[in-house]
Amino acid sequence: MGKCTFNSAWLDDDEMKRWLKPVANNKYQAFCTLCKKTLELASLGLKALHSHAKSERHQLSVKGLQRVQAITQFCSPSLPGSSSSRDSGCPTPATSSRPSTSSATGTFGSTATLKAEVLWVLNTVTKHQSYRGNEDISELFQTMFPDSDIAKTFTCGKDKTSYIARFGLAKFIKQDLVSKVTGPYVIMFDESLNQTSKKKQLDIHVRFWDDDKVHSRYLGSHFIGHATAQDLLKHFKAGFSMWQMEKLLRAMHTLFNNVPARREDYVTVTKSSVFPLAFCGHRWLENLPVVQRALEVWPFLQLYADAVKKKELPNPGTGSFETIEAAQKDRLILAKLQFFATIARTFQPFLKRYQTDEPAMPFLASDLAELMKSLLRRFVKREVLQDITKLQLTKLDLSEKKNLLLPQKVDIGLGAEKALKESAVSDLRVLEFRSDCMQGLTNIVRKVQEKSPLKYTTVRQMACLDPSNMFRDPDRCKEQMKGLVQTFLQTKQLSGEAWAFCQKLLLLSHGQASVERGFSVNKEVETDNMHEETMVAHRLVCDYVDLHGGVTKVPLTKELLVSVGAARSRYRVFLDQQRARKEGEARTQKRKLAEDYLTDLKKKRTTVQEVCTCLTTEADKLAEEAEGKSGSKMAQLLSKSNALRRASKDKMTELKKVEEEITIKAEELRYM
Repeated sequence: MGKCTFNSAWLDDDEMKRWLKPVANNKYQAFCTLCKKTLELASLGLKALHSHAKSERHQLSVKGLQRVQAITQFCSPSLPGSSSSRDSGCPTPATSSRPSTSSATGTFGSTATLKAEVLWVLNTVTKHQSYRGNEDISELFQTMFPDSDIAKTFTCGKDKTSYIARFGLAKFIKQDLVSKVTGPYVIMFDESLNQTSKKKQLDIHVRFWDDDKVHSRYLGSHFIGHATAQDLLKHFKAGFSMWQMEKLLRAMHTLFNNVPARREDYVTVTKSSVFPLAFCGHRWLENLPVVQRALEVWPFLQLYADAVKKKELPNPGTGSFETIEAAQKDRLILAKLQFFATIARTFQPFLKRYQTDEPAMPFLASDLAELMKSLLRRFVKREVLQDITKLQLTKLDLSEKKNLLLPQKVDIGLGAEKALKESAVSDLRVLEFRSDCMQGLTNIVRKVQEKSPLKYTTVRQMACLDPSNMFRDPDRCKEQMKGLVQTFLQTKQLSGEAWAFCQKLLLLSHGQASVERGFSVNKEVETDNMHEETMVAHRLVCDYVDLHGGVTKVPLTKELLVSVGAARSRYRVFLDQQRARKEGEARTQKRKLAEDYLTDLKKKRTTVQEVCTCLTTEADKLAEEAEGKSGSKMAQLLSKSNALRRASKDKMTELKKVEEEITIKAEELRYM
């Protein structure tokens, strides 16, 4: 049997033409504009369309469409109160008992008012203000601006702010973003703990070309129970785990954080108002300022600790103070802090450069190779690193003693060298310290090797797009470009244009900076009792406002206003869906209870039947036994037999009632 094809005559039907469209380049499919769904015509043809039209999702979409008014209600300029602007929309069905307040004009007033309300919602969301803070805002604006026509029709309470943000703005932003991703794209994702829902929030960003620029935009979030992602941060921290530097840096800040009395004692004793900075392990770029401040305030912390020992100040009695006291006894603590600062300073330029969303993959291989070399030069022999390639860097065996410098020659940095000389410790302690530094560097480099993108041929070949490499070694760049072309040919992703091919290459992500920056926005957005869908809507709005540089710079296009105008009808459809879902769940629960009760009745029937059978059998046995007896013995046996028969009769009556109840419940279950 052949496949059915799309028939343009179907569009002559008044009902179908509202939602049916052909699919370009595929005559065996149709598209529903309401449900945003592609329908396979297959062998059913028109019947497939009728079947879809009867589906619950489609019916809800049609119901929402009936409440949406014409675009001219709020997109074309009209005078407030104009009869033409109120009557030009689609009429509400006569069967609906709801008032006609769902019209865009009735809900939003004039286009100017609608724009004002959109701006106000954008401001509310981006400033992370409570929806309840907008209650009675219309009365306030009317009092503040009595001569304003916009203020007279402005209404933006809690519910309206909510559905404009979620069903108007967020929906438009998501659709607008998806419509722009028409070519190659890269998906980036990472997760963090959502403190409100206590779930892992997996943020998804999309990287694509638009207006000759690469954009990284927030696409949405998924909330999951757990994840196993790893990153280089843990290995950077592992390099200093034997010194517990993270614990010390946290303790220095915690000791005085939010404790006014202790801060006052510190200032009184040290004559300094400079305090330690907060240390956050996963914020790499903040590591260096924190350790630099720690070195700056360490002498003052010693003065404070000495004053506590002399009982000039009260003992804080906290774990943080005990950590600082333990560090004070370590004569190499300044050398350790200086070495930590040296390594953090080595990472700083690389980390800062790759916070950008701009295409940076052509430079990643050379920059990462230089970072690894700067670390390796501190403890690996120079001749080993001479003329070493990027791929060889990832395979360098650091367990080979012949490749490594002696601990006495390890470069620990000028600051650490100076602190080491001033510490006046034994030569053995100095040697142990240098060995620890060497081991820390080894741990870091090994993990960089393990996770390094330099292992991938494509990353190394991307250097051909680096302008400096093109100028310095054009032949090498040509060879690398040929390698990239072959890779894309093998995966059948090569297009016919050179620029389109280069665009694909430049889209490749060089890191997770944009995703990780979003974690800070998540913390600002999170509030108690906020639904996950609302949180995603707020993130979309914040990302869109940030893209345009502020609330007042967001273009209030007709498409955006159309989406906002339809927000209330979508909200009502959503409420209907929620109500239907709850009713469905209630029906399911009721049916389950009825099924369980029916199962119990059937079990009871089986039990009663078995009891009846046993009683009858036992009564028959006693009667047979009585036939062979005489006198009082026979009378006793007959009496017992009759008693059992009476009990059996009662059970039969009970069984009949149970069967009747089973019949009734089974009939009720058929109509649930």
